[in-house]
Amino acid sequence: MSDSEDVRILGILAAFAFVALNAFVVLGFLLSFFSALENRYSPLGSELQISELMVGVSVLLFALAIATFIGVVRDRRSSAMRAFAYQIACSVLALGYALHGSSHSDGKLVVFALSVELTGFAAVTLGCGPTMQPADH
Repeated sequence: MSDSEDVRILGILAAFAFVALNAFVVLGFLLSFFSALENRYSPLGSELQISELMVGVSVLLFALAIATFIGVVRDRRSSAMRAFAYQIACSVLALGYALHGSSHSDGKLVVFALSVELTGFAAVTLGCGPTMQPADH
């Protein structure tokens, strides 16, 4: 195996980890949503609306992570980069919304979001070949 094949395999593994981390986020918001459903008769009725929104956003982030994964596996750099860019934009908006509503775990949210997005960045940069080939002189 050549070095470029090793790097590509590392990028594909990072893309898989990126999808797995996004699946973890979806699972967390689904658990939060079902927990809020159980407590829907409590005075915290707005918690259910926040959970519904965040479940929808996390599913969108997961779908974009899958699109990034497919772009990396197929070695389609522009598709992978586009999906990852949309994923980052949605992630930043969701993180801003979550930080606005959070009062105690801001640092943990930022560190986790940063680790997820850095994994996606590694997937795109390592898993896809360069856009331009060097000239042979």
